[in-house]
Amino acid sequence: MSIPIPIPKKPVPPVADVDDSAAANSQLVAEAPVERLHPILTNDEVLAAREKARTRLAAERRKDALKAVEEQELEALKHSDGMIVGNEMDEIVACTIDLPEFAPNITVNGQPYWHGRTYDMPRHVAASLMEQQQNCWNHQRREFDGKVPTDSYRRQHLTKISPRGSTNLPKGAAA
Repeated sequence: MSIPIPIPKKPVPPVADVDDSAAANSQLVAEAPVERLHPILTNDEVLAAREKARTRLAAERRKDALKAVEEQELEALKHSDGMIVGNEMDEIVACTIDLPEFAPNITVNGQPYWHGRTYDMPRHVAASLMEQQQNCWNHQRREFDGKVPTDSYRRQHLTKISPRGSTNLPKGAAA
């Protein structure tokens, strides 16, 4: 069994005379001065300028979005028509630059690649940089260390093959 809950009725405001409402409005206006949004422009002009700025921003965002979609579609069409061929050489790889003392960096197309740093780059650029690093090290061995590149093939390596793997023995040890 439910008990009815009485709902209170809202009081109806008394109807005021025209003269009383004008006096009340003038008191409200006098009590709350309107804050100016700009020292020179009126509040309506400031609000209109803000709305115009919002409209311009929305138009710029729309223009940028349309341009991005257009560029994406252009790339897709070029790929489908065979104008751009992507292969494993376009894959992005990490390449650490390791250079001898005389070379602080390698510069490719005006971009310096510094010793000891790791860069993300396409595989074809990494292959080129690795080849240049190898040439730098060959130059270091030949010109500064006085070694001929084929000396590494002539020297005795003293490699010992065992069940645990292969190792290079020290120079004084016998095989």
